[in-house]
Amino acid sequence: MIYQAGYEVKPDLTDEKMSKKIAQEFAEKYNFVLVVGQKESETMSVTVQGRSMALVDKVTDKPEKYSKSMQAEELIKLFGQLRDTQEAV
Repeated sequence: MIYQAGYEVKPDLTDEKMSKKIAQEFAEKYNFVLVVGQKESETMSVTVQGRSMALVDKVTDKPEKYSKSMQAEELIKLFGQLRDTQEAV
């Protein structure tokens, strides 16, 4: 759904532990790391992690540890708003 909306998606289907996968993606300098497990897949939701989401929600305490569950449609809308804001600058 997110890919179909035109956003870059890089799935990590390796057998690594989730914490290691997330750390590797942040090392790659992605703005958002999305986690989609079985529960999220069933409910069309994602868990969004990291500093960029913390900035959006104005969280200052340990932003690198921040995570938030969102419906995929809600996240796509947020990405669109961020893109529009960036284009206006």
